[in-house]
Amino acid sequence: MDSAAAETNHTRPFLWGVATSPYQSEGGYNGPGQPQTNWASAEARNDVDSVLRGLENRLALIHSSRLLPGVTDLPDDGSGISYRLEVVQVQLVDQKKASVPNIYRATISATWKSHGDVNERDVSELVYQP
Repeated sequence: MDSAAAETNHTRPFLWGVATSPYQSEGGYNGPGQPQTNWASAEARNDVDSVLRGLENRLALIHSSRLLPGVTDLPDDGSGISYRLEVVQVQLVDQKKASVPNIYRATISATWKSHGDVNERDVSELVYQP
């Protein structure tokens, strides 16, 4: 690959996201006598939709702003769910062992109370910002 092509690959904006949640989806089918996922009680209270919508909205917003390492409490949206953004710079290398700059892990956590219980869920993405 020539230097012009390499420069284009590193300067062209792109988004690379990864999220996993096996601990949230493993279990039974939430039926009688079956193992319950850790979302089962939230689903029964109809909390899941508003939390997932809030996390999705905040993920969309981080892509429109410059990420800086640190922890930030995000503005209240009036839902009773508080959100926090944690940004950490990640050190990655490509196949040629060259450092890939400007990669950040953005984690958004949602915390809310329901029936006296404190609940928390989070989602993370890797984001490249030239």
